[in-house]
Amino acid sequence: MSTTPTSSEASIHPQNENVLGPMDSEIQEMAHKNHNMGHQIAEAKDATDREHDISMTQILRLHKKAIAYSLIFSTSIIMEGYDTALMGSFFGFPPFQNRFGTETDMSPDEAAGAKIIAAGWQTAILIGAQTGQLIGLGFEGWIVEKIGFRKTMLGFLTLMAATILIPFFSPGIEMFLVGSLLEGIPWGAFQAISITYASDVAPVKLRPLLTTYTNLCWVLGQLIAAGVVMGLLNCENQWAYRVPFALQWVWIPPLVLAVLIAPESPWWLLRQKGIQAAEHSLRRLTSEDSKAIHNRAMMMQMTDEFEKSKKVEISYLACFQGIDLRRTENSIMAFVAQSWCGPVLISLAPQIYKRAGLNDSNTYSFNVGQSGLGALGTILSWFLMQYIGRRKIYLWGLSAMAINLALIGGLDFVQSGGAPWAIGILLMVYTFLYDLTVGPVCYCLVSEIPSSRLKIKTVAIARCFYNLTQIINSGLVPQMLSPNAWNWGPKTGLLFAGLCVVLYIWSYFRLVEPKGRTFGELDILFDKEVSARKFAAQEVSQFSDSNTKSAGDRGRDGEGQSGELMYQVSFDSELDSEFNSEH
Repeated sequence: MSTTPTSSEASIHPQNENVLGPMDSEIQEMAHKNHNMGHQIAEAKDATDREHDISMTQILRLHKKAIAYSLIFSTSIIMEGYDTALMGSFFGFPPFQNRFGTETDMSPDEAAGAKIIAAGWQTAILIGAQTGQLIGLGFEGWIVEKIGFRKTMLGFLTLMAATILIPFFSPGIEMFLVGSLLEGIPWGAFQAISITYASDVAPVKLRPLLTTYTNLCWVLGQLIAAGVVMGLLNCENQWAYRVPFALQWVWIPPLVLAVLIAPESPWWLLRQKGIQAAEHSLRRLTSEDSKAIHNRAMMMQMTDEFEKSKKVEISYLACFQGIDLRRTENSIMAFVAQSWCGPVLISLAPQIYKRAGLNDSNTYSFNVGQSGLGALGTILSWFLMQYIGRRKIYLWGLSAMAINLALIGGLDFVQSGGAPWAIGILLMVYTFLYDLTVGPVCYCLVSEIPSSRLKIKTVAIARCFYNLTQIINSGLVPQMLSPNAWNWGPKTGLLFAGLCVVLYIWSYFRLVEPKGRTFGELDILFDKEVSARKFAAQEVSQFSDSNTKSAGDRGRDGEGQSGELMYQVSFDSELDSEFNSEH
């Protein structure tokens, strides 16, 4: 056989028997379709090494534009967090209760004739919003693949502006239900678009910050809602509940203008228009030199080619087939954990505080305080994720929240004047723990785990399951808290403490660790069916075979190990002749 180099095949020289990578046959299959494969692999490998070796200081300096555009898309979540918290607060808000209350409050501590929103109406309104989000998510995954992220976001922002009119002019509780359903449609779209776009434009080390910013936006929305409601507590006319809805219009015009000038996702452009369009988008997102941009685009193309070699079609059905089924399971359960570890108690906290015995002033003071702690927890999670894996943070968070929720539920059995204050403080601590761990880390996991070709659809499916669990929450939790229904009050914490234990068990055995991995490296780990508990420690190179190992070794949590990387590309003229004869 001749050893004259050609560009038909890339073969990898052995370096380490413990490194996972694609099989030689898979490299050869791609090489048969691309006569320039060897050079492209070398360029892609350079970009992969740069993803791992670049410092955070360099990332912040070179990727300022990517950060800015990602924050713009994610800021849409503030409106969702704001409106969700607003409605939860309104159920216990005296001006809203007096205008739209459907039942007389039978609690012995309340004044005679005081009104409340019936648990059935609370349930219907909350479920209406979740149903709307399911509709938005279902359409969003299909629309984005057709027309891109920018146009889809602009369309749903326009819809959001129109739907706000309904609760603003609502003459009765029935119209609030209609408004809740229709407003939910753009909320659902914002959820998937924001984290997927952030994941697409961010380098590996920046992904945790940009994807978890979504949670901060959610918390900021809750904080703004709590502050607005507290500021209008002494207002007794219709503007006490109309002004909070009207404030949502303030966000839309600047968001529309910002999205108009934002670049499209480079991954979407790669699939739809080719590598040159992806490179053009990358040039608008980064200040790196032309060679680094080209190599990064080549890394994206090699990842896309590998996924196509696995017959990954872009459809919802493909998310439940082959190795993508496990990725979809992880994404779904990450969101289910976020829903069933108890955060519904945060949005309905004013009712819990009241049921525990706090007056209106103290109730809404606690509500503002817990939102502030939530924001602090999210910011601290950015630093935590730089040093600790997502999986560990999830496990620690579920453990801590289980203990906290058990204490909240247990204290409701205590007949003491200090018990309501202790419950209030513990609920604030719970908010901090949630927004330090599961709350923000979920968005990072869901954006990293899916394959690049199925990401937008996997995120949409996972978020649909989240909304389904929220529908269950919305149907049951108001009944638990209402004094005219089950009247559990803070004892509801015991139920969610038990759910935290169940979710911990699933996470221990099934949740993978994507920290520090490129999308191509994650493809290899899932393709080789590495167990969840070994995911972090497994060394992997996107361009090596499990028997003929290359350099590019990656250690625990995906961080680089010492030693010179010895990657070589050789070419076989006999294979080149075979390639030419086939074509």
